[in-house]
Amino acid sequence: MTVSLPVKTLSALLVSCAFLAACGGGGSDGSDPTATANRLRRPGSSTTPSTPASSPSAASSTTPTAGVISITQAPYNADPTGNTDSTNAIQNALTAAAANGSSVSIPAGTFVYSNTLNANGIAVTGAGKASILKATNVANEAFHLTGTGGSLSNFAMTSPATTRSNGAWETAMVWIDGATNFNVQGITITGSASAGIFNNGGQGGTIQNNTVQNTLADSITNTNGANGTVISGNLVTGSGDDGISIVSYSNAPIVQNITVKNNTVKGQVWGRGLSVVGGNNVTYTGNVVDNTDSYADLYISAESEYNTLGVSNVTVSGNTFLHGGASQGTVTVYNSQGSTYNISGVNMSGNQIVNPGFVGFQFVGNGIETGTVQNSTLYSALGSPALQNNGNSKSNFPVTGTTMAAVSAYSTPAAAGGAGATN
Repeated sequence: MTVSLPVKTLSALLVSCAFLAACGGGGSDGSDPTATANRLRRPGSSTTPSTPASSPSAASSTTPTAGVISITQAPYNADPTGNTDSTNAIQNALTAAAANGSSVSIPAGTFVYSNTLNANGIAVTGAGKASILKATNVANEAFHLTGTGGSLSNFAMTSPATTRSNGAWETAMVWIDGATNFNVQGITITGSASAGIFNNGGQGGTIQNNTVQNTLADSITNTNGANGTVISGNLVTGSGDDGISIVSYSNAPIVQNITVKNNTVKGQVWGRGLSVVGGNNVTYTGNVVDNTDSYADLYISAESEYNTLGVSNVTVSGNTFLHGGASQGTVTVYNSQGSTYNISGVNMSGNQIVNPGFVGFQFVGNGIETGTVQNSTLYSALGSPALQNNGNSKSNFPVTGTTMAAVSAYSTPAAAGGAGATN
């Protein structure tokens, strides 16, 4: 079934597409499409992130050769009261652990830090939300994870940021930088000058059971060839841009083999709930997304505006998408790349669309878009006119097997979504 798009709404959509691209993965306005992290940048910013701060030297004479290093033990002596800056103490412990095959413990307390913290292939574990890393320098607030087999788990991070940054990687709270077999788990992130968790080319990792709230850009973003990542059980609230994003630029490796499952995204401030803007082999299942900021719950796109790659082999099943719109469909497929890149192999089935602000499924742009929409349940007072809108003559998305129901008939999501960090 095809419904004509009102002129007013189409105009709003076309205007918003540039805006939506600006709130694509990582949350940039795309002023510098040649930069890998440009979606974290603002106009006039440098295209090259600054080099992470060098690590202070560890006091190796008293460093254990294995086991667990507490950041509060001598000779590190991080201050758990938050009265003094603990940057050097924490970094010395991290450096010693990497050199000696140890892991690092963050006990309960508030630890102030003012520079990027660097962890190379080690496990860093806190005592839950009682272990707080409190950033004071929004230009360098990242916990920078590199190497193989490293993990960050069970602590909290807070940012004082009130203005979105220019997008340097160090302004994200967790910066996964080409790490392999990594795990980021059970972290509570409150605020960020840019992204909450930034997966920059990580390979074969997990981002699970985290709570990410009130970031000024994307809450969880994946770019620059990130591959083989499972993103599950996370709770994202109050995101300043896309909640969980996947972004691939034409000058960088494609992001691929990403599974986004059983997450909850709600209370969006700006942007889309979930997005893949260039990517291959992506699965969305069991997610609950409730976006009321007028943009999509799920955005699948190849953007000429920011020179992103095409999209292929995306499975969207068993998700619950609440609201979304009214500037676009609850699920929006948008290809503005013409004949350059395609969107293909997008198969959606068994999803719930609840009370869409415009339509459940919208297909727009000027490039090829192919896929299927099957066996969805649409809860809307508007009935079949709220099902779909096709504004792209090159789009081929048959919508079949839809069950129509009143909004009042909706009771529970198809899956539980994510609870985030619970300890």
